[in-house]
Amino acid sequence: MLHFLNVGKRYTNGHEALRNVSLNIKRGELVFLSGHSGAGKSTLLKLIPILERPTQGSIILDGANIVRMKKRYIPLLRRNIGMVFQDHYLLFDRPVINNVMLPLEISGMDHRECRKRAQAALDKVGLLNKQNHDPITLSTGEQQRVGIARAVVNRPPILLADEPTGNLDPKLSQEIMNLLGEFNSVGVTAIIATHDIQLARRMRRRIVILHQGKLLETSIVDAAPGTGHG
Repeated sequence: MLHFLNVGKRYTNGHEALRNVSLNIKRGELVFLSGHSGAGKSTLLKLIPILERPTQGSIILDGANIVRMKKRYIPLLRRNIGMVFQDHYLLFDRPVINNVMLPLEISGMDHRECRKRAQAALDKVGLLNKQNHDPITLSTGEQQRVGIARAVVNRPPILLADEPTGNLDPKLSQEIMNLLGEFNSVGVTAIIATHDIQLARRMRRRIVILHQGKLLETSIVDAAPGTGHG
């Protein structure tokens, strides 16, 4: 489904964020990207929705090389990709339900259908009862759940999460990871960047480890705790 072939990314300041990364991700797979801060995890994720473009290599998504994709087709690509960030970028001038509806409204969907889908997404993350609350009144974990609801409201086949548990305590972190795992269990391809290697191991899925922009190791699915690189 998704293939990185000798992908590199060098910024204009000379920083080489990725070096000759080759990686295959299957449809319906959940993969963790791990590594130290600055290892290249966020950069790799940004290449998929073309928030950044690589300076070398190819990225094949469903048979098409998106590196060559023209700007006018990028919005359509992004409708098929849900994105969750450590900083969830909620809009505090509108209630929770309107935050979740936003991607659908941008796509031109009927308002009633937008609201119906947003409520379904909030129900999935356990926050339907807070749909009319202001985001500022929610806990950090609840705000992150709203961000996840917004990412999946368009029912995308691909879900990207960049350090989604970075600001959360261990218990909430596990809850968010379990929630992302639930979306994966119904067929969503999920790629999650996290510095928390132990949390990733507990999920017992494939872990791709980056180090200074290079693919260091791919740990086997169901690797036992204590194996691989920390």
